[in-house]
Amino acid sequence: MAWLCGGVAVPWRHVVSSSSASLCGRSSSAITQQIAASTLGTVLRERRERTQPEQVGVVGHGRRRTGGLRREELAELAGVSTDHLKRMEQGRRNPSPSVLNALARALRMSRAEYEHLCTLAGYAPVEGRVPRRLSDGARRLVDRIESKPVCVLDATWTVLGWNRAWEALACGVPSLHPREGNIPWRVFVGQGGQVRRSPGDDARFRRLLVAELHAASTRYPADEDLAS
Repeated sequence: MAWLCGGVAVPWRHVVSSSSASLCGRSSSAITQQIAASTLGTVLRERRERTQPEQVGVVGHGRRRTGGLRREELAELAGVSTDHLKRMEQGRRNPSPSVLNALARALRMSRAEYEHLCTLAGYAPVEGRVPRRLSDGARRLVDRIESKPVCVLDATWTVLGWNRAWEALACGVPSLHPREGNIPWRVFVGQGGQVRRSPGDDARFRRLLVAELHAASTRYPADEDLAS
């Protein structure tokens, strides 16, 4: 899922439901987990370094000495701290299912790549349909944010929840059309709401939406609504 806060999308974490012999004073399962975490960290780091910023909607941020996404950029896209991501890449921390999903989405991973990542982390992949349930904890957090208009989106950029500031700006005014809650539909087909962007910002936002929908269709191949 993702936050849309002040016109900037920041992915939200979606929670997925999901006797060993001792060896040198440590269990074999613990050693296996450490190896898997190290391999997972290497995969994440290499994928980050291969991902070009424009592929995931990152623009600007000054001159780059090397190609690929910076660690802090991926952390922001995935909604985690830079330190947490650093520890994962170093194999010192195994991500939760929700963080793993956010990282895979931020990196625009294919379904096969995502499933491989889940295997390394020891989790079952999310089914081939977009999760569309907003947790109670996420809803309470949205309600507590009062200073800025905020909404929570699923992988198709359909609004699942919003705060009073968002509602006051008429960002989420309902209509008779069943797709009114979908941001890409509003931008490309509908009225677009009351958000105004410069031509340059609007073009970048449209490219971001196209990339997000393409990534979502790869991640969730069995989702009928996304395919339509």
